[in-house]
Amino acid sequence: TPVRVAANVVTFAVGNYHSLFVTADGTLWGTGSNWTGQLGDGTSSERHSPVQLGAHVVTVAAGNAHSAFVKDDGSVWTVGNNGGGQLGDGSYQSRTTPLQVATGAVAASAGDAHILFVKADGTLWGMGSSGMGQLGNTSGPLPLQIATGVSAASAGVYHSFFLKTNGELWAMGYNYAGSWGDGTTVDHAIPVLLNTGVTAFSPGN
Repeated sequence: TPVRVAANVVTFAVGNYHSLFVTADGTLWGTGSNWTGQLGDGTSSERHSPVQLGAHVVTVAAGNAHSAFVKDDGSVWTVGNNGGGQLGDGSYQSRTTPLQVATGAVAASAGDAHILFVKADGTLWGMGSSGMGQLGNTSGPLPLQIATGVSAASAGVYHSFFLKTNGELWAMGYNYAGSWGDGTTVDHAIPVLLNTGVTAFSPGN
């Protein structure tokens, strides 16, 4: 039976074992697994009910065991597991408290060990592991620019999609079982154009 856990929620994200949501007043809340600090409350304690994690938040992303969120000033904050450098702070050290790693952003998305974010100027940036090409031909523990003219992006476990302002849908990374829908199962570390005239998308993991 569904259980009500919060009211006035405007956006949310779910990771492997943790959940995040933002309420209408801009406060960020989280619950669930916290073994690498992915809730960002300064601890590694599991939370069975929502705890407040931040304020002035407009969008949030939950990865495998890490999290990212964008504040209303465009700043990007990350926390949790950092084994692939996905937190973007230049290290591979996990953290239990959020740290600002970029500015000028409007959206973020988190995969297994990578994070993508889109800036207001339409540039797409990423950081973390790119063993399957999920960050294109970039990788590492600092944000690197991947593309321009981007309006939205989404990170799967080992692949990523992004949508350009001209309606072009692009993919990069792991193409297991034909998850891109391009008629192949070939992986690519260089972004591949999948379709045109697209207005929205929701890639699976």
